[in-house]
This record gives sequence, C-alpha cells and structure tokens, in this order.
Amino acid sequence: MSIKTIYHKAEHILEHPLFNIGLAFMFLYGGISEALEDFHAKKTGVSVHHGIALYGLIMFVKSFVALLKVARGMNPERRKAK
Repeated sequence: MSIKTIYHKAEHILEHPLFNIGLAFMFLYGGISEALEDFHAKKTGVSVHHGIALYGLIMFVKSFVALLKVARGMNPERRKAK
C-alpha cells in the first residue's frame, strides 16, 4: 500500500460527517462535564472547558449539516469525484 493510498483513506475517514459528529460529542461531553464539576464546586469564571464545549457544539452543527447534504446528494465534493 502506498503512502498516497494511506493518505487518501485517512482523509476520507477524518472528513466523514459521522466521524466528526462522534468527535463533537466527545468534546461536548468533556466540556460540559468539567463545567458541571466547576458549578457543583461553586467555582466562578470561564475556563478552557467552556471553549471546548462551545467548539464541540459548533462542530456538531457543522457536521450535522454536512451529513444532511450527503444524505440528500447535495455534496459538491462527491459530485466532482464521480
């Protein structure tokens, strides 16, 4: 297997909407669980986990829209490949 083939397969996996939705859920879970720990410990302020949760939410929305486009056949990237 050549490097180009490995790169292409890795790129295909990493850019897939379902993979990104799973990754977004992990970011959301990690950020929200840490924020809840701070809330229960009565800590105040904004920390890194707030940003991670926000990034996870944005990533989830973007990936969900991409998944809908793929499901409806509206993905321009796939049309170019055919």
